Amino acid sequence: MSSASSHIANTSVAGLKPVRFTVQQFDQLLASGALNEFHDQRIELFRGELMHMTPPNPPHDYVVELIGTWACDQTAHRRSELSVRVQSSMDIVGVVSVPLPDLLIVRTQSYRQRRPGPNDTLLLVEASDSSLSYDLREKMELYADAGIKEYWVIDIPHRCLVRHLAPSNGRYSSLQTFDEHTRPVYSRQSNRQRIATLFHSRHPT
Repeated sequence: MSSASSHIANTSVAGLKPVRFTVQQFDQLLASGALNEFHDQRIELFRGELMHMTPPNPPHDYVVELIGTWACDQTAHRRSELSVRVQSSMDIVGVVSVPLPDLLIVRTQSYRQRRPGPNDTLLLVEASDSSLSYDLREKMELYADAGIKEYWVIDIPHRCLVRHLAPSNGRYSSLQTFDEHTRPVYSRQSNRQRIATLFHSRHPT
């Protein structure tokens, strides 16, 4: 995620709590065009509330491009089993959320009529600059609650990668931080991504 999220005002009456939406209601809003005024912004449903993210900046776009290329390379020999989705939505009905992660590696199947969910997801990645605190706290808790098995935060300001494994009770029991000189191993693949390539090189290796 490129920058910190903020709530979309769901009520104009001071003192009232924001309106909360189900995933089905959120989809109805999208289908009706009610959110078209935010066409230049990315809209998420986060625990029942509408959130918008400001447009990504060049460093964020650059990292997302590289991690997307890397993910496609990692899954090329298993295209019948694994698919890469970049900045696409997913359903987390259990916690009333439709987030827009920067990258997903999911089980290959038809998502024409539905979004992938936690059970389809093998790896979820957020590229973080000004959203770093949000991605390491609120988003981490959301993904842990949903049972996302492996969650990476690419920390652009500090040039490192934070890897979360083994979700339980809104937390990950395994947390690893890799600096730009190390090569974290994606748990389902043998090839490794050197973190420095996300900040220096044009193509990840």
